[in-house]
Amino acid sequence: GGIFVGAVFGLIVNEILKRNKNENYTIWLTILLAVLSFFIAEHFEVSGVIACVTAGMVISAARSETLSPREYRAVLDFWEFARFGANSVIFLVLGTLMKIDYLTHYFALGIVVVFVLIILKFY
Repeated sequence: GGIFVGAVFGLIVNEILKRNKNENYTIWLTILLAVLSFFIAEHFEVSGVIACVTAGMVISAARSETLSPREYRAVLDFWEFARFGANSVIFLVLGTLMKIDYLTHYFALGIVVVFVLIILKFY
């Protein structure tokens, strides 16, 4: 189900991208593709994550005939920045939710594991 939804949205956006040569619109279309494919798949009770990944794979497979090198670079740079931002937010939230007692309890064990891994690396 999610594969079908993602493939359909990917093909539709792929056709739109063939006619578009503006980097900003290309970035916005990829954002729209990710969000819409996810939420529409979830609406039909199929996997939104699989739909989103499939849509991205369809766009990526046809990128040589759809995107100019400049557009491709702009999209790649945007999604790298988005990934960095999402990872930063996730780790900040996890850091604020983690209890200090938990960290201090397992700190010594963590140090021992790190030293064992370092020794095993050079052994």
